[in-house]
Amino acid sequence: MKKFILIILFFYSLGSYSQTDNVENIKMVNDHLFIDVFSNNWLSTPKGLEIKPNSISSDLYWMLAPVGRKSIISFNIGYGFSAQSIKSNGILYRDSIKNSYFNTEILDTVSYRINKFSAVYMDVPVEIRIRTRPNLKHRNFTLALGFKVGILVQSFVKYFGDEYRFLGTDEDVKFKQYGVKNILPYRYGVYSRLGYGKFYFFGYYSLSGLFKYKKGPNVVPINLGVGFALYRSKTY
Repeated sequence: MKKFILIILFFYSLGSYSQTDNVENIKMVNDHLFIDVFSNNWLSTPKGLEIKPNSISSDLYWMLAPVGRKSIISFNIGYGFSAQSIKSNGILYRDSIKNSYFNTEILDTVSYRINKFSAVYMDVPVEIRIRTRPNLKHRNFTLALGFKVGILVQSFVKYFGDEYRFLGTDEDVKFKQYGVKNILPYRYGVYSRLGYGKFYFFGYYSLSGLFKYKKGPNVVPINLGVGFALYRSKTY
């Protein structure tokens, strides 16, 4: 038993020594798994529509660097999901020719707790990452400039409040309706990320509209938020 313990301590000391030695030889740290939390905003918001400040959404991405893992400039590509959530004072309707619009008058006459529109995308981001050499704590500054394209996986509206659909009841109703009409089935846009260590600020600007052309409001999503690298590797 004593020999076994001594062997374990011997190999542990070797591992500790090699780890200390490798700390000085780390050429670069590469971030792979990202989680973002951000607010949603729209350019060209329809008249009368108010997006609530608590329209908070999130991203989750996994990325690898096939080029430049050890250098200060790298090329990265990955995949992930983005859940966009918009809380507002407008109800999505379709007019007589089946074009979508936000009705902002109905909710002025009822009491409600939740009125939310959500869209979930599967994205493929590509980016150029510029970073400084890591310090002794494996932290460095990072600037990423990227482009991502995605497909719509799911869309729905969620409501909880007074009945507004003239169904003959005065009780509170709660429902979730999937498959929002006239949503563009894809999206694409540019983004940037600036951070130190595992934390960063980021922004995304969509180059595509949310709705199909002339089938809904001409709104352009913009996201601003913060993020955290959940997993990173070291390159020696």
